[in-house]
Amino acid sequence: MGQNTPTSILRIRKEMDQLHLIFGQVQMLLEGHAQKPPSRCRLTMLPLHHLMTILSGCLLNYSTLDKKLSEVATDLGARVRWALWKEAEARVILVELERYKPCLYMMLTIIRW
Repeated sequence: MGQNTPTSILRIRKEMDQLHLIFGQVQMLLEGHAQKPPSRCRLTMLPLHHLMTILSGCLLNYSTLDKKLSEVATDLGARVRWALWKEAEARVILVELERYKPCLYMMLTIIRW
């Protein structure tokens, strides 16, 4: 992304990068590659359907934002299209992603504690 990139795109990219790190931690836990494996007691504190719901919603929103950013990055009229409609739409999706992040952090904290 160049120096003319709108700040809203940079903010979204930063949020997505942070979520990517969280996804990596969750993947390591699920694959059993964590430095300290979680105890069964801690895992039972989190109902599996809660974790699946949060991860599914988060990944869906993440993928949607990623697609929108990719469309804008490859389009010659990207700044205009972004300003007209993609930015407002992406802002709504970003708010959803920001709502998931504390839940993911909390779940990871419980599992790793």
